[in-house]
Amino acid sequence: MEKAYVVLDNDRFMTAQEIEELYDGWWVFLTNAEFAEDRLLLGGIPRVIGKRAYAGEKDGVYDKFKSQDSGVVCDMVLLRNEATITSVGF
Repeated sequence: MEKAYVVLDNDRFMTAQEIEELYDGWWVFLTNAEFAEDRLLLGGIPRVIGKRAYAGEKDGVYDKFKSQDSGVVCDMVLLRNEATITSVGF
């Protein structure tokens, strides 16, 4: 069975615009997220993409991102034509 997520081999900070262009149609989990004073997402490091929010959580894929080295974590919902509710506490 095909997994609903992909753990990315990435450690490069990307702007929100770069992430939107590269991962359009995916849900994106970010670490080291940075925000403007008005809480607008500036960018972060894409770590996991999924066909749905927090896909792979039961597999423990997010456990390694709970350290202080991960900085601020957040997600970008770039899914298309799907009702999505994202609320998982870290």
